[in-house]
Amino acid sequence: MLALSRRPGQSVSIGGICVVTVGVVLGDKVRLKFEAPKELVILRTELDPPEACIAAARLVSACKVQVAALGIAWEAVS
Repeated sequence: MLALSRRPGQSVSIGGICVVTVGVVLGDKVRLKFEAPKELVILRTELDPPEACIAAARLVSACKVQVAALGIAWEAVS
C-alpha cells in the first residue's frame, strides 16, 4: 500500500490512465476528482460488495455495445 499526502488541487496519476485530484477538504471529509476512461470501473467499496458492482458495470458495458451496434448513441438512451 502506498500512502501519500496531497493538498487541494494536487493530483496523483495511476497507471497513466487515471488521475485523482484532491478537490476540497472539509473537516474529516475529502472530495476527490477522478479523470479516467469511461471503461474504467471506479467503485465506492462501502456501498455494495465489489463483485455486485463489477457485474453491474459489465452489464452496462454490454448494453452500450448492443446500443452502438444498433447505431444509437448511448447518451440518447441513458
